Formats: sequence, C-alpha cells, structure tokens
Amino acid sequence: MSHVTNVILCIDGYEDDELVRERINPWLAEHGEARPFAPVSGWDDDEPTAYTAGSKVMESNVFLGAFNHFPLDDFLAFLETLPWRERECVQCFVQDQHERRFTDALADVRDVRGDDTDG
Repeated sequence: MSHVTNVILCIDGYEDDELVRERINPWLAEHGEARPFAPVSGWDDDEPTAYTAGSKVMESNVFLGAFNHFPLDDFLAFLETLPWRERECVQCFVQDQHERRFTDALADVRDVRGDDTDG
C-alpha cells in the first residue's frame, strides 16, 4: 500500500543550490528515492528553463517531489543540519496523503525548538 508525501522545497535565490545537488539528492538516494530534486525554474546556458507562468524566471530555487513512505521527520532534521547562508529563507512545504493543503514543515520544526528567526 502506498503513502504519498508531496514536498515543495523553496530556497532563496542567494543560496547556492549546490547543497541540493551535492547533499540533499545523495540523501534521497540513500533513502531509496530513485529521482533527485531538480529545479522547476531557472537558467540553463543563458536560456530560461521555466515551468512557471509569467514572463520572468523565478528568483528563488523551487524543487518538487512526490515520495512514497517518505521519512519526513528524518528529512527535516537533515535539512536543518545543512550550512545554509540564511536558514530562515529555506522552506519545506509538505502535503501528506489525505491532507488537503500544504504546511511549512520547517517552520513547524523551528517553532517547536523555539528558534527566533527575526534576529
């Protein structure tokens, strides 16, 4: 039986998406995920590779995923260990199976810990 978790990972445009390629995608592979995250909007050889509406390319890095039996708590904990420039500018929106909307799962983790992202 399947249990799907939909994930939208949003990273500020000033963050290097190298963390996704070199750290997050290998983590996914280690946890049995066949396909890595790839940006849904950006540039490739000076040409926009957008999957978004509008006449501009998004100025943030957005990654989409749909996972079966995903270890979400482990993934969120892993994201928090990465050396982000501005941790508060990294968001992970999650919609678990049978939920009707996405929630910012990293904000929930940070709220539980009592992180003060306002400085």
